[in-house]
Amino acid sequence: MFSEIVERNYDGSASFRINNLSSGRYSIELFYSGEYYTTYKSVVWGDDVQIQWKGDHGLFIEPEMYSHNANVSSGKRDDIAALTYYLSPTSVMQSDNSEIKQLAAQITRGITNSYDKAMAVHDWLCNNIYYDYDAYYGRTAYGDSSALGVLKSKKSVCEGYANLNAALLRASGIPAKKISGYALGLSTSGVWPTGMNPNNDSNHAWNEAYVDGRWIIIDATWDSSNAWEHGKISDNTGLRGYHYFDISPTLFAADHAIKNYNESPIDSYINSQKRTATAFTGKVKINGVFILPATLYTIDGSNYVKIRDIAAMLSGVDEDLGIDYNSATGTIVMTSALDYRFLGTELSGLPSNKSTTAMLPAVRVCLDGKMLYLSAYTIGDSTYFKLRDLGELFDFGVDYDGKTNTILIDLSGRG
Repeated sequence: MFSEIVERNYDGSASFRINNLSSGRYSIELFYSGEYYTTYKSVVWGDDVQIQWKGDHGLFIEPEMYSHNANVSSGKRDDIAALTYYLSPTSVMQSDNSEIKQLAAQITRGITNSYDKAMAVHDWLCNNIYYDYDAYYGRTAYGDSSALGVLKSKKSVCEGYANLNAALLRASGIPAKKISGYALGLSTSGVWPTGMNPNNDSNHAWNEAYVDGRWIIIDATWDSSNAWEHGKISDNTGLRGYHYFDISPTLFAADHAIKNYNESPIDSYINSQKRTATAFTGKVKINGVFILPATLYTIDGSNYVKIRDIAAMLSGVDEDLGIDYNSATGTIVMTSALDYRFLGTELSGLPSNKSTTAMLPAVRVCLDGKMLYLSAYTIGDSTYFKLRDLGELFDFGVDYDGKTNTILIDLSGRG
């Protein structure tokens, strides 16, 4: 009914005026390219995005499944214990397998941020795994859809794509979920079935990954054109685009309904992950000059320290780090370049107990407004974080002198 090619503005936006369009319901399709006279790739197509046009203006129509998906996703956990759970290997997501770990390292080599790592894994899946139409249409049996099985066969249906995606993401240090639900794909007529219950009915699987402090949606199956049919590769064009990588929840609801899932296994997982924490009895030296009376525990070979001890350390020799706790949301809030307020409990030296129990904490961590995943344990009333993680986060060096049993912290690289 109406089409126009427009150039993007310097800020990335684009605008145009719709003329002489009669009132009614319309679908919007959007395509893009870096050149004017070329082939354009689709961003939005079909009936996914619709507006109700009323003479001189239009209103976007909320997808039918948006409210359902929003309710399902609301309140899903992103505390440290939950994120640790979504990093752990399972029988079908073998993220601890050496082949999967090596592949994850290869795919993400040289990439420093989680978002781009997740995109690299998505691209690899789209380019290297083939949708098994023979299995889908019943010509052959479904093969092993576990992550390792799909890695070996290089073909599967959505279940296998989702298992391998989750395993590679977890092996890359990115918490990931496999999500089930109902999608308007091959097995449907393109409309929601009458009487469908989105909490019970499912025909598809995809993923969510925790990057940049939020869960993003990834459906690698639908972003790939690769196909296996009649016993051979029938389409090898791979990645077709990024429509379903970090797709907005509103747009996603146009053709995907999320099946509600239970997160109660996380509590059982917390109990299974109890660890023995042994008091670190050595010294902690800052910049090779003075000894820091920090309280540290060793858990599974790594040293863990209270974040307030690190904040006190930074305030003494470097820029401050503000620390607060939001009890309503269970969030440790850290703010760079904010004066640290001492409580009087910082840098209290060796722990009183030589050995104690450490538990995964159900707290969230926020730095300058961004949610983070950091390895941590609760010991007594305090949360202890892995010292090397904090060194990476706040840009200070951590080393160990075994001869003198001394942890060496180097702040010379900061700033």
